[in-house]
Amino acid sequence: MAKIHPTVKNLLIEIEAYCARSQMTPTAFGKHAMNDPNFVHRLRDGRIPGITTIERINAFIAKHTKAVTK
Repeated sequence: MAKIHPTVKNLLIEIEAYCARSQMTPTAFGKHAMNDPNFVHRLRDGRIPGITTIERINAFIAKHTKAVTK
């Protein structure tokens, strides 16, 4: 198992919490948020996303959290 960078660890916590709230699998999250069904798996394997990717994920979660809570 790869060592996970603290920034990635925090991002994974956010993604996993969103997935739990919305009953979405990590594969579905990657497909919908990043057009990459393996995205979360790659993060878990040690991939370090760039700022643009992190912002894209945060925007996806924020947009869809509002839709889920309405």
